[in-house]
Amino acid sequence: ARAYGYDGIVNGRGVCGDYADAFCLLANHAGIEAYTCATPGHAWNIVKIDDKYYHCDALWDEGMEQWIHFNKSTEYIIQLDYHNHNLMIYPECNESMSILEYYK
Repeated sequence: ARAYGYDGIVNGRGVCGDYADAFCLLANHAGIEAYTCATPGHAWNIVKIDDKYYHCDALWDEGMEQWIHFNKSTEYIIQLDYHNHNLMIYPECNESMSILEYYK
């Protein structure tokens, strides 16, 4: 078995769980509160920035010129395929970050 996030960090590849685990590991080591959100069909992250929680999906934004699945609300993320999750387990993400806020 591979270590937590190994393929995502060392090999720069993997399935959604590898991306989510790598994202979470790196964020946590940088002092950023982050969680891996997992469903039977997909995995992505929730991250805390400036006392607010946001959804981030590194896999779905792979190869994109502009990231569109980063720092999004629960309302936004649950509209995407495979992104339904247990709201009792993970923090509620009440708003999406604007593009201007994101690039600050």
